[in-house]
Amino acid sequence: TTWIATQRGLAYIKNNKVYDFENRIEKKWIYSDGLAQQIITTQSIRKVVVDNNNIIWVGTWSGGLFRINNNAVYRFTQKDGLTDLSIRGIQIDPQNNIWVSTRYGGVCKYDGKSFIAYSTKNGLKSNWVFSVETDYNQNLWFCTANGLTKHDGYKSVTYDASNGINSAEIISSTKLDGKLWFLSNSQIFSYKPEEKDNPFSYPKIIFRQVKLIDGILPSTDSALTNIDSDINSILAKSKIAPQLVE
Repeated sequence: TTWIATQRGLAYIKNNKVYDFENRIEKKWIYSDGLAQQIITTQSIRKVVVDNNNIIWVGTWSGGLFRINNNAVYRFTQKDGLTDLSIRGIQIDPQNNIWVSTRYGGVCKYDGKSFIAYSTKNGLKSNWVFSVETDYNQNLWFCTANGLTKHDGYKSVTYDASNGINSAEIISSTKLDGKLWFLSNSQIFSYKPEEKDNPFSYPKIIFRQVKLIDGILPSTDSALTNIDSDINSILAKSKIAPQLVE
């Protein structure tokens, strides 16, 4: 099954057929409350993740966190301990804990029974969090709207312009080849813990090709060959509308 997050609800592909939760329904879904079906069929879906037990976790624009298990659709809200209904990211750590990033309420960790909240009270520089990453030493990295915060279980350290990070908003993260990689509005950079003196690296990014849904831009386009162009100017010159991430 391939899950599809759209601006208007959740859909999925199964056996080469497209289904949703409104018109093209494959099976009878059992919803936890009266608003759950309306939200999952009309709101923007921000994130879809499948955990180690094949349970699907869905983050919505402002309707809370959803868990889909077989034909049961459960919506988590404040009554379950979720701090904010505006979900901006979902990550699963090696212990199968669910980390839910929110727009106004920091991060909530769900261990299968209850939520634990992490916010500015725990050392985050902002309660607007885009994503959470666990590094190879099990430190937590929070990508926030006001810098990058590492939490080792005891204390928090924030990295910002003084470390060479140009943009306050760190909007995404991943692990690759022994490094943590981060994306901001103006940079892509990595962190390698073995490099004690200078763990951050800021590679030069060159766009060789931009692929569109209905074709490919010519490789001779000046926007693609000018190595001094940043991401926003490349999008502007290529007539691609940049997406505002909230």
